Amino acid sequence: MNSYLKYTQLGVQLVFYILIGYWLGRWLGPKAGIGESTGQVVGILVLLCLGLFKIIRDVMKDAS
Repeated sequence: MNSYLKYTQLGVQLVFYILIGYWLGRWLGPKAGIGESTGQVVGILVLLCLGLFKIIRDVMKDAS
């Protein structure tokens, strides 16, 4: 597979992680009692960390 295509795919995955975190936080924030905007920030940060972890793991796996 072309390396440009592979890394573009990783970037698109990260965007999806961020969007899912936004929507998940928007939905769960009021249910948890922390407010919608705080839930959005927490959701984005949590899934951003998970997405970056996955990307770093995939890149390290390909490097070896």
